[in-house]
Amino acid sequence: MNIVWALIIKDWKGFWSDKIAVMLTFFVPAFIIFLMGNIMGIAPKNGNNEGPGLSGIRLAAVDETDSDMARAMIQAVDDDKAFRIIRGRLGENEERIPLTAEDARNDIQNNRYRFALIFPEDAFAQGFGFKVKLIQNPRNQIETQTMEGLIQKDLMSAYFENIWDLPFFKADPELVEEWLDPLSELISEFWDVPEEEIRSVFREDSFIPDFIKLISDSRAGEGADGEELEDGGAVNLFAQLMTLEKEQLVGAEIRNPMGVQVVAGYSVMFLLFTMTGFASSFFEEKQTGIFLRLLSSPVRRRDILWSKYLFSIFLGMVQMLTMFIFSWALFQEDIFHSFGNLLIALLFVSAACTGIGMLITSVSKTPAQANGIGTLVIISMSAIGGAWFPVSFMAEQVQVFSRLTVVYWSVEALLRIMFEGKTLLQTLPVFSVLTLIAAVAISISLWRFNKGDLL
Repeated sequence: MNIVWALIIKDWKGFWSDKIAVMLTFFVPAFIIFLMGNIMGIAPKNGNNEGPGLSGIRLAAVDETDSDMARAMIQAVDDDKAFRIIRGRLGENEERIPLTAEDARNDIQNNRYRFALIFPEDAFAQGFGFKVKLIQNPRNQIETQTMEGLIQKDLMSAYFENIWDLPFFKADPELVEEWLDPLSELISEFWDVPEEEIRSVFREDSFIPDFIKLISDSRAGEGADGEELEDGGAVNLFAQLMTLEKEQLVGAEIRNPMGVQVVAGYSVMFLLFTMTGFASSFFEEKQTGIFLRLLSSPVRRRDILWSKYLFSIFLGMVQMLTMFIFSWALFQEDIFHSFGNLLIALLFVSAACTGIGMLITSVSKTPAQANGIGTLVIISMSAIGGAWFPVSFMAEQVQVFSRLTVVYWSVEALLRIMFEGKTLLQTLPVFSVLTLIAAVAISISLWRFNKGDLL
């Protein structure tokens, strides 16, 4: 037993001898918990826990009706923290010009934003109720479905709050009072809003006969032709109130759009782990004396580094391509519709991720430090860079840092090629950012390796 105890003390002293590795052992998991809590919005703010949700989605709004109701409904969406409304663009003389539907389509095609809410000229011409169009690039299904639900909620809330602004005849006040209670109960059921609040709003004005007839049909479970409705009254009512037309500009032919997002995000994350682990093999080769034997020959330090870098790029491309082929075999992902462009994208992604792996190794003094720093950096970048879930689910201040990560731009490049079907020229801005990341990372790595004591 004394021998076992002595060995435990030996391991304990060995563990504490590397102060940085010790710090990373405890700091990394604590930091990841802190990071995820803030990303998902579960950290209390002013005593309140707001919870996760969409934040800061750029949404263009086009009003072709020039009506007070449309302006009120757009403002209601703008007041939602999930959205940042874009109403116009700058003209030639720096004046603000309202957006048109065609402007919105062009901007979505050019990736300035991915969603546009259109109020057509006949938005309120269908009697009681309204219709809108949502033009979209739905490359992340979770984000798109959540966003659609929020837009519908905001639009319906604003519609009822401003119902008296509609150009319809007002109903008899006595008839309104007769239907006020069942109406309030129905809306309360649908939105989970206290009935008293609904009554206080609607008592300020009267209702139109069409609205009362619609409520009557919905509550009776019958349609306008007297046939029994299959769905509940509330569902039928709100389906008749709002018509939401969707126009998908890109990715309509993709069979499994969610799979593209999943494969792109996780393949980048595991590529970073692979590249960091391979770069850490420097320590093993130093300890075994391989570097000294190489440097005693005509081989220079930079030759060793460039060989490692180029081989890592090739290995990274093979790894990611294997993941995409695996997704094609299992989930029927169509990876061959732009296979050549995919290979070019993998080259840029692998070069940038390999540069990050080399950089992590260059600033580490031991394998334990490289593993700790690598885990911290990779998980942090994957979390805020969009590898796990949409960036729009994060707090807006976190979204600013998302665009500083190699994961964000790697996933962006893969989605533009695989989901949106962009050409290499259209994806060139993203490739330029990845090239810049690779150049900066490898330059610092070369400087650190030449000045440090690893080689």
